[in-house]
Amino acid sequence: MEEATLVGPGWTAGSGVAVRGRAFDGRDREADLRSVFEGLGSLREVAETADRLGGFFAAVVDVGDAVVLACDHAGSIPLYFTSEDPLRVGDCVSGFPGLATEEFDPVAASEFALTRYVTRGETLLPAVRSVRAGEAVRVPREDPAGFERRRYARYRPTNRSDGDREDLLDRMGDVLGRVFDRAESLAGGRPVAVPLSGGVDSRLVATMLVERGVEVVAFSFGVHGHADVEVARDVADALGIRFEAVEYSTDRWHDWYHSADRRAYSSFAFDYDSLPFLAEWPAVRELLADGRLPRDALVLPGHTVATPSERVPAAWTDGTPDREDVVEYVLDRHYSLWEWDDPAFRSDFADRIAADADLGPVASGPEAAAAYEGWEWTTRMATFTNSDARVYDWFDLEWWLPLWDPEYVAFWASVPLDHRRGKALQTEFATRKYAAVAGVDHEEAERTDADWTPFDQVRRTQRTDPVRAATGDFDDWLGAQSVPRSRWEEWGNYPLGWYGAIPEAAADRFAAAPTLYSLRTLSALGLLSFDPPAVTDPPLSSTVELPPTE
Repeated sequence: MEEATLVGPGWTAGSGVAVRGRAFDGRDREADLRSVFEGLGSLREVAETADRLGGFFAAVVDVGDAVVLACDHAGSIPLYFTSEDPLRVGDCVSGFPGLATEEFDPVAASEFALTRYVTRGETLLPAVRSVRAGEAVRVPREDPAGFERRRYARYRPTNRSDGDREDLLDRMGDVLGRVFDRAESLAGGRPVAVPLSGGVDSRLVATMLVERGVEVVAFSFGVHGHADVEVARDVADALGIRFEAVEYSTDRWHDWYHSADRRAYSSFAFDYDSLPFLAEWPAVRELLADGRLPRDALVLPGHTVATPSERVPAAWTDGTPDREDVVEYVLDRHYSLWEWDDPAFRSDFADRIAADADLGPVASGPEAAAAYEGWEWTTRMATFTNSDARVYDWFDLEWWLPLWDPEYVAFWASVPLDHRRGKALQTEFATRKYAAVAGVDHEEAERTDADWTPFDQVRRTQRTDPVRAATGDFDDWLGAQSVPRSRWEEWGNYPLGWYGAIPEAAADRFAAAPTLYSLRTLSALGLLSFDPPAVTDPPLSSTVELPPTE
């Protein structure tokens, strides 16, 4: 297919089909993806075939007068196409010729500035569209604007499971057992790398692997004293697995951010629909360069379908929220990187939210929660969260998302809201499983980065960093623990150190921004530069005018 631009790792092509990724059929046998899609001649056939597969994959199928593109249920591998002549399809928009000078769509650009992603299967570029999670798209060669979308899978909780909490935990154990059997099969004896945080999701991934006897290499990153790193270190020690940490600092971030390597990665990872992930890029780069992360490792991040459930408002459990409550909650929580006040754009965004959530009448808390969770899965999770995998693509590392496995997604969708909200059931299962496998008591198993204290950090510094303990002052011992969370967004205070992207002398110029993400979205839109520090329309304030491209 001469119009295809496929630059990510692992694509195989032949007989009018290009595929990437790995998947299982309905009998838990790994599928030969290319042969599965060969010979299909219609949008319906491609969509139905994708629906029968479980895994993380993308396919580009030549059907004669058109090209059909398909993504897995989570949209984990990006696919894009042009909606005007000449037709281009691919996994990297920067490879599409002639689009770099195209003006951004004002609604998409405004949405991106406020959220760090673009919804509705659109991008910042009016002529480029994306394939959404659980979707296949037919794009005619002679008339790309006449493309047709077909959703074969849409995440929406059903609350259908019955039984008490113990019954649900037993069923969760059965499902996750099969999920991690598949992950172990894919690893095929290779080591598995787990980006381990101080939370419970990545801990669950590491625990399930250790229970199976899989070789695990855990890694974490952050400035000295970052609770995420220290709690992850304790978890790895309790599980008896290798732990690698990369210490960040504002100085190191300045060098990383302004390097040719970072610019090349960002060019690869920025497809005009989501801000590229940066947090772990320096860590993976350093660990590979130092030989501390095996190059043949299978990476299993802890991203989970349960994340949207964590954000369901408590008031919805027993209340009677309506359709407007769902839309307003999304607007207030997710369209919030900057303060803004524009009724016309608020109306546009509300329409986009309702469409992505497939929002009909809402008459109860469970209905509102299901609509919200479906919206977040389709939008934020399938764009911004998925972009984390581009880090591993860049370094040619294979990855798999066990807690986004379709079987687990279907199970979680069936869990009643009382057990789903706040990620409660998954957290309880993870805590019990970790306690059993690591041999720690329940109180220790419940401990997360939120429980790490300055006193813990002083003891840790004295035990693991005698030079710092002997030569530094009390703040040096504490590291990140010396800064309250309320001051994290001030220059030099964030526990990842990434405000070092901004020269310290220019920090005041950008101080009005609520977060670094707020600044990075404007930088991606070409509205500011960190070094040399420049803003298109100074002075920068905490309120943005929409659309930002005008």
